[in-house]
Amino acid sequence: MIKENLTKNLKRAGLLLSLAFGFLVLTGIDAKAQYNNRDDDDYYRNQQRRDRRDDRRDDRRDRRRDRNNNNDYYGNGNYNNNYGYNNVYRIAQQNGYQDGYNKGLEEARDGDRYDPQDTRAYKNGLNGYNRNFGSRDQYKRIYRQAFLDGFRRGYNQNNYRNNRNRRWGN
Repeated sequence: MIKENLTKNLKRAGLLLSLAFGFLVLTGIDAKAQYNNRDDDDYYRNQQRRDRRDDRRDDRRDRRRDRNNNNDYYGNGNYNNNYGYNNVYRIAQQNGYQDGYNKGLEEARDGDRYDPQDTRAYKNGLNGYNRNFGSRDQYKRIYRQAFLDGFRRGYNQNNYRNNRNRRWGN
């Protein structure tokens, strides 16, 4: 009887030890796998950074080459991405005028004072800008001038309507 109990206890202890050993082995493998995945993630993340850096460098090189090969870079619009100076000028002018016109109507309708240069759109000056257009400063200059024209027209048009309606009692 004692011998049987001892055998049962030894079997149980052996089973518990093998389960504990198996658990330790499995958790060690899992931790190692996570560690390796982290190394792989770092490698790929760094590779993506290098690729983006190389792409930016190549883009700068291509723009310089296009400018150097094209003496009329800003003249007739034969530069990168087929936007052209005239198209960029037109886009900036349309965006600025439309934004200014709408803002002028809004401020006149709300009874605000005439101050287009205090608006967020004028200060930013980049609505509709795309980096492929070229110079941000040039786009801002054109956009802001058109914004002022549109704002003046929208503000005065709304004030003209309001004054006419007051005069005729409408």
